[in-house]
Amino acid sequence: MSRTISTRLLQALENLSGNDLERFCFHLRDRREEPKISRREVEDKSPVKIADLLVSKFTVLGALRVVLETLRLIDCNQEAQTLESKTKACVDKGDPKTSNGKLDRKPLQEVENYADGKFPLKAAQQGGAPVMMVKQEEMADHQREGEPSVSQSPMTAQKAQESLSSNDLERFGFHLRNRRDEPKISRRQVEKKSPVEIADVQVTKCTELGALKVAFETLRLMDCNQEAETLESKTKACVDKGDPIFRKTSNGKLDTKPSQEAENYAAGQSALKAAQQGGAPVKMKKPEEVEADAKAHVLSEGGDPGNDRLLLSRYVMQFGKYKGQNFKWLLENDVRYAARLLAHHQREGEHSVSQSPMTAQKVSLTKYAIPYPEVLGEVRFHRGVDRAKERSLQPGKKGVALVGFGRHETETLKDLYESKDKDRISYVHFLRGMKSTCGPGTKMDAAIRYILQRDQEQGAAATATRNRQSNIDQYASSSRPKVNRT
Repeated sequence: MSRTISTRLLQALENLSGNDLERFCFHLRDRREEPKISRREVEDKSPVKIADLLVSKFTVLGALRVVLETLRLIDCNQEAQTLESKTKACVDKGDPKTSNGKLDRKPLQEVENYADGKFPLKAAQQGGAPVMMVKQEEMADHQREGEPSVSQSPMTAQKAQESLSSNDLERFGFHLRNRRDEPKISRRQVEKKSPVEIADVQVTKCTELGALKVAFETLRLMDCNQEAETLESKTKACVDKGDPIFRKTSNGKLDTKPSQEAENYAAGQSALKAAQQGGAPVKMKKPEEVEADAKAHVLSEGGDPGNDRLLLSRYVMQFGKYKGQNFKWLLENDVRYAARLLAHHQREGEHSVSQSPMTAQKVSLTKYAIPYPEVLGEVRFHRGVDRAKERSLQPGKKGVALVGFGRHETETLKDLYESKDKDRISYVHFLRGMKSTCGPGTKMDAAIRYILQRDQEQGAAATATRNRQSNIDQYASSSRPKVNRT
């Protein structure tokens, strides 16, 4: 929820000391302009009541003007400056202003100073990389970065409001009335109402999910962050249906790289495994034990263990570098690892009917993860990589293997090497330079070995061609009849 002008007005009044607020009200009562404000309307009133009165008397923009004037009148210049800067974006509609009603064609001193600074900058940048203009959609994305995202839940906002003090509840009602978004809530619907009645209005107006969303936003807007956090934690189980939130790259594609959290966890597991070497091996839990643990976990969160998807999301990994983390965490933090695991399991299933605890867990993970298109696409990709790798083992078929990594991961090694595209030629050259730093046995290592082999073959073919041409030239020279020049 963006902060409205009304919200900023209330914030400015709340920041005044008791003495300054009293002086503020005194000057409000003594204003010469209409509409007038009486002593009874502001005396012993809270900042919420005063802000509400100003908006109802002068409209939002008029109230802002009056507050700025009055703050400066009582020498609260810092507060006025802060309020003006925070409301500038709300007031400024982008229209340029003229002075004295006449168009001044001369550049302002600010423009001249700015231009003087730009010319040396441009001169200093000559010869460097050209500065790219920002695309319109990129500007929109940048503007959306600051927008808050709020989890939703089927629980009402009543619990959060009951924990508020009477003053905070009054502020809560003020912010509800001044929301920009539809549906609107009127003063009559929340003024002097109990938390139960206010929550009921929110649910009626916004639905239960919407009411909680509004409650989260409003609590954070009031800086009641602890109350918002408590409400969010208590309603998490009602919100969480077991679906993972997949990470995306800046261009909106699925981020298949492991998260920093995943890398840290895997490193910790590796260290733990090294420390345990020589000890008794840790046995995997039986499938029924894993399920029982998941049910207990769901119940502890207040969730429904009868929800199969939610239950599966809480199944804990019993093997691998993410042992101890649940399925949902796995998809959120390293979807590629999960996809490789499932692709390997599908390949195993074609040749084996094992019923081990590990196989049972892979079956459960398949049941949970495959319904998501993001996971299914990754699994299909890795199956394609595996099939291409199998074909590449046949004599003379190394080039049909997929690259399997990087921006050309879906192409075959042969197509990448033989491409005339500048980007692909550059990428092949880059891989040649990675020969000394690439880890053995990796997909990059296989690609580099293929490229170097093709280079060697092409070099040998070029040498053979030159030798053949040299032999032809020598034969042609020796077979010519000699001419007696005497």
